[in-house]
Amino acid sequence: MIERMSAKIANKINHYDSSSDVEVMEYALKILLNLFSVVLICFIVGIITNQLKEIFLAFFSFALLRAFSGGFHFKSLVVCSIISSCVFIFISFISINLMVTQLLNIVSLFIVWFRAPVNVHINTQIPRQILRYFKFVSIIIVAINLFVGSSIFALSYMIQALSLLTKRL
Repeated sequence: MIERMSAKIANKINHYDSSSDVEVMEYALKILLNLFSVVLICFIVGIITNQLKEIFLAFFSFALLRAFSGGFHFKSLVVCSIISSCVFIFISFISINLMVTQLLNIVSLFIVWFRAPVNVHINTQIPRQILRYFKFVSIIIVAINLFVGSSIFALSYMIQALSLLTKRL
């Protein structure tokens, strides 16, 4: 659905501006529409459930770590949107104590230490010499939560860290 919508919009734009690269536009639109759908679903559910702050804390903490650590990608953007939204919503309702939070932080830290970054070079044009710093940034992001102690961050980081261990579905 997102893929078809992106192709339609890109072709419409190209109809009016033939100098544009349809494939590049389609790719950018896929990313934007996927992001928009996740934000929209999370916003609606957050308003209805009064969990807006918690859902978006899960979303942003996950996205921040993912930007530097990379990880698993679904083949379908619709599946990605639905699963991602469900994960952020689910995280917002989970209550864990500080000991479990710290345990999740430590496990996430080890996974990130040994696995990050994964596939970051595929979707970006970041030079390889800069990519080597992404592991360090990923470790710092997770390590900060050892002091902050946010259960939402710990759960988000754990799920993102687990995505470093899987292949594409």
